[in-house]
Amino acid sequence: MKSIKNTIGALMLLLPVLVGCNDWLDVTSNTEIPSDVHFSSETGFKDAVIGVYVKMSKPELYGKTLTWHVNEFVSQNYARVSGASDLNVLDLLYDNSPFVSYRNSIWKNGYEVIANINNILNYEEKNRAILTPVIDSLVRGELLGIRALMHFDLLRMFGKGNLGGRPELLNTFSIPYSLQFNKYAPAQVTYEQFLAYLRQDIEEAIEYLRVDPIIKRKDVAYYLPYTDQSFLATNSSQNSIIDRKFRMNYYAAQALYARILMWEGSEEAQGKALIIAEDLIKNANYYWTNEVLVIVKNNEWWKSDLLFRNEHLFTMAVEKLADYQTHAQGTRNWFDASSPGNTYQVVYLTQAKAEEIYETPGIGDTDWRYIYCLLPQGSSMNNFGLVKLRQHTEQTADYSRSIPMIRITEMFYIAAECRMEAGINYDRTKALEYLNTVRKRRGIAEREQLTESLTDEQIKQEIYKEYRKEFVGEGQVFFYYKRKGLETIPGYNGTMTDAQYQYPMPDDEIALGGRIK
Repeated sequence: MKSIKNTIGALMLLLPVLVGCNDWLDVTSNTEIPSDVHFSSETGFKDAVIGVYVKMSKPELYGKTLTWHVNEFVSQNYARVSGASDLNVLDLLYDNSPFVSYRNSIWKNGYEVIANINNILNYEEKNRAILTPVIDSLVRGELLGIRALMHFDLLRMFGKGNLGGRPELLNTFSIPYSLQFNKYAPAQVTYEQFLAYLRQDIEEAIEYLRVDPIIKRKDVAYYLPYTDQSFLATNSSQNSIIDRKFRMNYYAAQALYARILMWEGSEEAQGKALIIAEDLIKNANYYWTNEVLVIVKNNEWWKSDLLFRNEHLFTMAVEKLADYQTHAQGTRNWFDASSPGNTYQVVYLTQAKAEEIYETPGIGDTDWRYIYCLLPQGSSMNNFGLVKLRQHTEQTADYSRSIPMIRITEMFYIAAECRMEAGINYDRTKALEYLNTVRKRRGIAEREQLTESLTDEQIKQEIYKEYRKEFVGEGQVFFYYKRKGLETIPGYNGTMTDAQYQYPMPDDEIALGGRIK
């Protein structure tokens, strides 16, 4: 495992820009051309930006590891398959195989994405005269937003959580924040400085993205089917405007800012997160799903919109998602829980876990996330497969090849959480309204809606329950636990401390990079 310095050194030699957007960042390609030539045209910049998304969609990052695989294993939702090689991940044994290779790969690939962003930004500064003003703003806004996203997720994994409850951590070292593309390793900075850099990047991204066409397109359906790579286009055609949700768009950047502010956790940060979340609830370009789109008939789940796509603020397009879900030992799918055996690597929920999360029998009996998005499998029909992410050969492009990155529902949960904090923003009626809005949009019966009779602690518990229901399989729940500093989490037999919440930095990064743990 290279240190960041060695990784960047290698990138300096191996990162001339590539001809095709699919080859961009593929350093083994034979189609390399000098970066100066590539960045001499607007098309070159567009291809380079697309290349960043392609890199992020790989299985080492959001196509698998950071969503439905490693970052979901640690949430303790998945069933234990006794002989599976990923049991040490489930048990949070971070210094054991295979987690050591996972953490090294996450670190390496995450900082490679950042290095390439910094490289593109360097050329954008030099050659921005060749870009039309709108494209220049979109390129810079998207890249700064993604740089913030990638740094933030690295912090959520390799840094400490519960910063709002432990302000003394702000002056201790976190992880490096990379702002330049050069041969020098980025400095390891304090949490306070890291958060300041995050704010700077995301605030600038939001400003540049004020030209985003998505803001002006409330007169059309936000989601339309796509084919091939057309959904990644940056031109001004109608499809590219509609499909801006596949990019770090204006609303996605705002939502990311709210997520970052909640991680910061101070009263001031939460107040600002509330303003952003409530603004997005009112003004963002999203449309609630309905049962006509979601309902599964004749067990043909692949014909239904189980990702609730119209509600996404940011979606990761993963062209080879079906390949990433195919088990290395054969043709079985990771989400196929029909006969997991003792060694077959598969991800599913036990019946007990599914019933606990969705509160069934009872509240969850009408919850679409339970009755449609989970598929009972196995001889006893008690293995619950996650069909909302599973790919199928007959699945249309409408419902395939994508992973949710940020949902509008998270903004409802953030607004509800902030409204339950003591102070000038406290409004339990508003908090209940936000929670009930989501619950109704998930099919939960009217008789099960939350009422004013609940105590404040019970309302906060309902927010916690909603995070667990909404984000199964998406790699988000563990970081909710970590942000809140929960000492116990469902499924883990032990106390959660920094040792359990914090992924260790790669050994070589500490040894060769001089990092402080």
